[in-house]
Amino acid sequence: MSISTAARFKFPNRRYSPSEIAMTASRNRFLLLAILVSLPATGCSSAESEPPLRVYCAAVMRKPIEILAEQYKAETGTQIELQFGGSNTLLSQLTIGGSGDLYLAADQSYIDRAQANDLTDQVIPIAQITPVVIAAKCKGLKIDSVEALTRGDLRIALADPDAAAIGRITKSALQKCGKWDQIAGQVQSIGVIKPTVGDVAGAVSLGSADVGIVWDTVGMQREDLQVFRLAELDDWNSTISVAVLKSSGHPARSLDFAEYLAHSPAALRQYSQLHFQTLAEADVETAHE
Repeated sequence: MSISTAARFKFPNRRYSPSEIAMTASRNRFLLLAILVSLPATGCSSAESEPPLRVYCAAVMRKPIEILAEQYKAETGTQIELQFGGSNTLLSQLTIGGSGDLYLAADQSYIDRAQANDLTDQVIPIAQITPVVIAAKCKGLKIDSVEALTRGDLRIALADPDAAAIGRITKSALQKCGKWDQIAGQVQSIGVIKPTVGDVAGAVSLGSADVGIVWDTVGMQREDLQVFRLAELDDWNSTISVAVLKSSGHPARSLDFAEYLAHSPAALRQYSQLHFQTLAEADVETAHE
């Protein structure tokens, strides 16, 4: 004969007061909260719960990096914070104590300076770019030499040599052909100096300047601009590189994103679509010369 549950367990035969019921419910809620807090967070990936990677990026790379940062986040869950500017401006920020994970510069000279200041670890080259002259298509201008830029009424937009890689390269190229002083005076008189390569292109596109000197990829990305390749500028190629910063608190994740930017099929497609010359393409072109 089975023993009933009531016979085996002795329950207190009394009513609980409202205050006792409230106290018990409160204690149970506290215990439940403690259990939930102690459980692992399975609803999100570890990458999503980690701090974002902070990237200092030369303005010439804005378009591809914005796209690739979103694609990388979709693939890995890693958030990317992007800070754009001239290569030298960004390097100055890093030198005076800026913290970050990656530095993308539009010219090797800035990477060399970062290494000299003990700011970087691994460095990976990405692509090559070349300075060109741009003008609005609607103006119908014909620029076939640096000499053509010295026409007195031409409003020229240049990037600041102390802020942007294209500005420094432009100054060096024009100094070599003996035209820097004349063109710099013309810019000071009726032209404009801009902080980044994108600002130079914007000035020409908006009509506040007749011509400008930018990286080839920037001019080719805009349908309203005409690009002129000049013999005096063709030899002044620059290499875009990405460096992992020693200030990075996430060196492994930083290197993974750097490798993604340099070698992933997604990145190579973006560079091709936006008229960057990858290093593989540059090597092939050099071999055929």
